[in-house]
Amino acid sequence: MVNFKTRIFFILLALLFIQSFALAEKTSVLLIDKDFSLVRCKKEITLAKGENLVTFGPVGKGVVVESVYPEIEGCQVLEQKIVPPSVLVWKVNSAIEDTTYLDVSYLTKGISWSVNYKINLDSEEKSFSFTCFLTVENRDGGDFALCELGFLSPIEFFQNIEKDNTQQTQAGFPPECNVKVEEDKERIIYFLTKEVNLPQDEVKTFFLFSFPKISTEKVYFFDGEKYGDEVREELHFKNPSGVFFPEGKLYIYKTTSGGRKVYLGERELGQIPPGREASIYLGPAKGIIGYRVQTFYKEVELTPVEKDIYNKDIAREYEYRLVFSNMRPDPVKIKVVEHFYGWWKIIESEPESYEKREKEIIYYLELPPNSKKIIRYKARTI
Repeated sequence: MVNFKTRIFFILLALLFIQSFALAEKTSVLLIDKDFSLVRCKKEITLAKGENLVTFGPVGKGVVVESVYPEIEGCQVLEQKIVPPSVLVWKVNSAIEDTTYLDVSYLTKGISWSVNYKINLDSEEKSFSFTCFLTVENRDGGDFALCELGFLSPIEFFQNIEKDNTQQTQAGFPPECNVKVEEDKERIIYFLTKEVNLPQDEVKTFFLFSFPKISTEKVYFFDGEKYGDEVREELHFKNPSGVFFPEGKLYIYKTTSGGRKVYLGERELGQIPPGREASIYLGPAKGIIGYRVQTFYKEVELTPVEKDIYNKDIAREYEYRLVFSNMRPDPVKIKVVEHFYGWWKIIESEPESYEKREKEIIYYLELPPNSKKIIRYKARTI
């Protein structure tokens, strides 16, 4: 049985909580990773001079008590405890008798979230609509009414990005978007533009942004070093906005020539910087076969001058043969990538034309219907 004094204490505590929470000004929930979220609430409180008890709540069962960080203007926090099941209580020493602000931040578990995309590819596979959503499941994080909701995304650093691509020099999200972006050198915060209700034990999905038409190109792609002997079917497109697309799960639909919608599968979409080209893997290309085999290898001793320049003793020479067959009734074009490391050069190549980049070469191989073609090259690396 709860004794009379304890019952009176809880009644007074509840009254204090009701009074102080009614003065709450702003609550924000920032989703940090897949299980931790940062909650921040600022509210007005009234203090007497000397020692005071300040209450805050309710907080969810997932609150990380040692992470609670109260800041109160004009006073010093002396002691903290949590009164079951969900109220935080601080003993504070105030040098003033006045109204001031409690600004409390804490981590909580129990809120999971994910970014997901839906694309709808047109019947000619030359463009698609692109819509992004945020799904939040609040299990034990607590009840939040009219809160500012956002999520954090670290910036991935990509090779071969021109400096301008990481700056917001292009158009931002479309006007009908529901997200605003704050960016620094290493992270991006996406905030919903309107406050939302985030009740406990509910799953909610929030619209973020949409592009009604993004141009795309279907590419048959072969990278034997990364993906083995598979000709991949991919959609290549460019981020048309001036902000990063966050990573998330992608659900792919297509509208057929008869107007029906079919489902093509789900994929993981990595973070896409502004203006950056990206690809969506659809699956193995049907009716197109490729394989890659090494046909020659030799180690060659370097000259004394070369040894001084490269600080190595030997070079490696090798040859690869890549064979492709098109069994489809229409012509296809295959993008073929070969990677190189260190210092390198191509000694021989059939066909002679290829695109040379810093660490790779790219062949664009055109295959007529029901045909077979071979790529052969010889390289030297140090």
